[in-house]
Order: sequence, then structure tokens, then C-alpha cells
Amino acid sequence: MTDLALSTMWGIGQFKHLADFFDTAQSLGFTRFELNHAVNSAMLNGLHLNGYRIASIHEPCPADISAPALKDRNWLISAPDEDNRQKGVSAIRRKH
Repeated sequence: MTDLALSTMWGIGQFKHLADFFDTAQSLGFTRFELNHAVNSAMLNGLHLNGYRIASIHEPCPADISAPALKDRNWLISAPDEDNRQKGVSAIRRKH
């Protein structure tokens, strides 16, 4: 098997459950996965990620506050303003 990663973005809207995405992607030969900004906590609830090799996690993931909302608030973890950056870190950690 080739060591390829597939983003969960490919599966958003195509699968009822994220586990189905992982199963299908593995059957296609993908061995690693990227969790993207469209994955929220509800999608991860009950899913045991320790059975999958996660290559990267995109900010924000889980996206309990959407990427556009974080950007509008300037709560990105790359924000030059330290207070806003800390709010972004807290949002990603889900500490509201």
C-alpha cells in the first residue's frame, strides 16, 4: 500500500457518518487522513480516531465555531494581536 493521505473534505456531505468515510477511504488505499475545518465535535463523537493515522489537523478542527466566524472575530491562532490569538486558541480547545 502507498502511504497516501486524504482530507476529510472529500467526504463531507458524501457520508452519513465520518466512520464510513474512513472505511471507504481505506478500501481505496488511503492510509492517512487529514481532519479539515468542516469536521465538528458532533461528527467526532463516538469515533475512535486511535485506529487511524491522522497526518494533519486543519484549524479549526473540530469546528464548533466555524472558520469564517473565527476569521470575522480575528480569533485565528495566527492573529498578530495576542488577546485575539489566545481567544482563537481557546476556541479551538473548546474553552468558551
